[in-house]
Amino acid sequence: NAPAVPQWRAARIAFEFDASLIRAARDAASAAHATLPMLLHAALNTALFRLTGAADQPVGVLASTRELTGDAACDALGLFINSVVVRTRLDAAACRADVLAQVRDTALAAYAHADVPFADVVAALHSPRVAHANPLFQVMFNYLRPTGAAARDWAGLSLAEFDDVRHRVVFTLELDVVEHPDGRVSAAFSYADELLDGDFVDALVDLYHDEVARFAGAQEAALGAPDARYAASAAVEVAVDASGRAAAHVPA
Repeated sequence: NAPAVPQWRAARIAFEFDASLIRAARDAASAAHATLPMLLHAALNTALFRLTGAADQPVGVLASTRELTGDAACDALGLFINSVVVRTRLDAAACRADVLAQVRDTALAAYAHADVPFADVVAALHSPRVAHANPLFQVMFNYLRPTGAAARDWAGLSLAEFDDVRHRVVFTLELDVVEHPDGRVSAAFSYADELLDGDFVDALVDLYHDEVARFAGAQEAALGAPDARYAASAAVEVAVDASGRAAAHVPA
C-alpha cells in the first residue's frame, strides 16, 4: 500500500524514439487534424489502459498562460505555466482514431481555459485531499519543443540548457517528451519509486513504444480487452485507483 507520507523519490527510465517512427507519427497526427504531442499523449492513455484496464484517465498537462506579446511583454517577468486536466475515457471497443480525436478535442477545450488557476479548479470541485495523491490527477504528460541554440547571450547574461535529472517527483508518474533542435525526440518516464515498481514502468515503456507505432499506422483497430496484469496490484493503486476517484469530481 502507499505510504501515508511518501518521500516522492524519483526513479527514471529514459529512451529515444526512432526517427522514422516520429515522422510517421507526425504525419498520422496531421492527417487526424491533431499534433504530435496529442498523439503521444493518446498513446500514453492507451498504453495505461492495456496495462491496467483504467478506463477513466485524467492526465495533467502543462500549458502556457502567457498571452502578452510585443511591448506589453517587456515588463513581465516570471514563469507563466498552469496545469490543465485532460480526461480521456477508454473501452475495449474504442479505436485509436477515436482516442486521438477525444484527446485532441479535450485538450483544446482545456487550453482555452488554461488561465484559470489550478487551485481555483480544485476548490470549485471540492476534491478530497490526501497526502499521497494530487487531488485531480496522478499522471503528468509534458512535451518540450526546441528552444534554439544551446547557449545564448542576452544583454550580458549567459544562458545554457541543462538536463533536468530530478531526485524528486511531484506526481506518481510523469512522462516528459523532448523534441530536440536536430529533430530527435527523446522521452523519460519519471516515477515515485515508493508508489510504482520498476517492473510496472518497464512494461509501460514497452507498451508505450508499441502504442506510438500503432497510432502511426492503423488507427482503426479496436483497443481490445486490456491485459490488466497490474490492475489489482498495490504498486499501481495510486496511479490507477486514486486517479479514478479524483476523476469522479471532474465534470464531463
